[in-house]
Amino acid sequence: MRGTEDSGVSPDPSWADRFQDQCCPSWSPDGRRLAMAVTVGPEGRRLAIADVDPLTGSSPSITLLDVPGVSQAYPRWSPDGSLIAYEARGEGNWDICVIDADGSNARRVIRGPTHERPPTWASDQRTLFYRDDFQELWRVALDAEANPVGAPRRFLTLPPRQRVGEGGFDVRGDRLLLAIEEHASDIWLLEFSDGDAWTSGRSGGGR
Repeated sequence: MRGTEDSGVSPDPSWADRFQDQCCPSWSPDGRRLAMAVTVGPEGRRLAIADVDPLTGSSPSITLLDVPGVSQAYPRWSPDGSLIAYEARGEGNWDICVIDADGSNARRVIRGPTHERPPTWASDQRTLFYRDDFQELWRVALDAEANPVGAPRRFLTLPPRQRVGEGGFDVRGDRLLLAIEEHASDIWLLEFSDGDAWTSGRSGGGR
């Protein structure tokens, strides 16, 4: 199964027969469980939690979670390990959901007309950050049960040629770390010359 080497876990060999691939693993704060998304047939990705032996790195068991969303990805443990936020594709769009660490008590925290993904916890566990498509970063305040308090607030909008990197971003204290991709193009002028050869000249930049 692809992707397990990224987490340093030695999975049971039967995983390869059960799952087509695995992505976006997230360690629990105590280092004993690994949340991930696995592909099971054509229905899309599902969340799963593997118990991990911290001494050997082996993981003989994995549990699939029955949670809302046609497809789920990017599970992220809360700082105290009691909750997991994840992105779920529902009626065409990706939204942000939260479940208890055992997979119960699912609730949809963010539902919008665009794609809200992936979730990132603030260090105090009272705010969730997420990306709206690839151009904007938003945050929503949470109560003690991780229910939204008030409306989400936009706090960063990137220029048209920039986008938040596919890997998402991370929050530590009062700092946010993110990868920004910049897309630009150049205009080229091609001219005929004698024979079959082309001559080319670069005209300006797209930035």
